[in-house]
Amino acid sequence: MLAEAQARDEIEADHQRTAATRPKIVGVRSSHDADYVRVSVNLVREVAEALRNLAESSGVSITEAVRRAINLLVVVDKATRSGARLQLVTDGPHGREVETLHFL
Repeated sequence: MLAEAQARDEIEADHQRTAATRPKIVGVRSSHDADYVRVSVNLVREVAEALRNLAESSGVSITEAVRRAINLLVVVDKATRSGARLQLVTDGPHGREVETLHFL
């Protein structure tokens, strides 16, 4: 329990240290009157199925799912280019786990 509390405190302290210098990043926004461009892509079957499943489970169209994925990638790219780290924090059976994600 003590180690878990210390890890939580360290994560919070790191968050507070970096909050002031963290870049303020927003994704690409589209409006209803935007000039749309049709794009065709080739996906391997597994990726296409994952996209369909994601869209269905989110209750959005495949186009909207792709738009959201691109927006997320834009945010991640801007953040990592400016020196930010992207971390996945989960509460697991052995306490809080932090995994730093790396994108190519």
